[in-house]
Amino acid sequence: MPRFADVDPATLLLTPRTLQAAVTPATAAVLVVHLYGQMPDMDALAQAAAQAGLVMVEDAAQAHGATWRGRPAGSFGRAGCFSFYPAKNLGAFGDAGAVVTSDADLAARVRCLADHGRAPGAHHQHQAAGTNSRLDALQAAVLTAKLGKLEAWTAARRAIAARYRAALTGGPVSMVAELPASRGAWHLAVVRVPHRGTVARQLAAQGIQTGIHYPVPCHQQPPYRRHATGPLPAAEQAAAEILSLPIFPQMTDTQVTRVVQAIRQACGRTRQVA
Repeated sequence: MPRFADVDPATLLLTPRTLQAAVTPATAAVLVVHLYGQMPDMDALAQAAAQAGLVMVEDAAQAHGATWRGRPAGSFGRAGCFSFYPAKNLGAFGDAGAVVTSDADLAARVRCLADHGRAPGAHHQHQAAGTNSRLDALQAAVLTAKLGKLEAWTAARRAIAARYRAALTGGPVSMVAELPASRGAWHLAVVRVPHRGTVARQLAAQGIQTGIHYPVPCHQQPPYRRHATGPLPAAEQAAAEILSLPIFPQMTDTQVTRVVQAIRQACGRTRQVA
């Protein structure tokens, strides 16, 4: 049965403290989520997981190109899981994904499960109840063509995020924090704003699209409520305040400035109303 851990209120990422608070004698593994493409303190989490006897798995679905102390996302845990959904920083033409690992036995197991559970080298022998999750050639071709551009795209995202942070510092809007040893992939540029619904509507009226990632924490989703052992205050408060601003590698300084001016104006109006 899953257990849910709270997050750091500034980074919205798992910490050793919140991990330790969720561990029970039955806990076997920890899933570390690199939310929005940012990485938590992986050294401290790896140590905490090892002390508790836990296998670490990384959810790096949004973290293509992110690093912790120069080491890439997906290289810390027993396995790292990447999504290549078209909207991701490295996206295929359709649904796609990958599991990375340095464990040869685990790699063989994943290949087996992704190919109908077939035994290695045997087309008609199945050693497990698997699925059909093979990456098709079209998706591989698209990903191969894009892979060479990922580093430049990531650098552009980082520069845009830095401009947002510099322009918004000191005001009512705060960006999700990034730890000093982390170099995020900035899949999303997430801020926390008062009166989120009003601010989002005012930005939309100016032609600026925003998003909410994610309005309902996992432990409050209907299928998982029975596994929740109590409130997760940091996650719950953040879910009511977060707003994703536009960010894409080709975004210009002028566009960033327009978004910043619009959100400042919208927050100023909400303060007047309040």
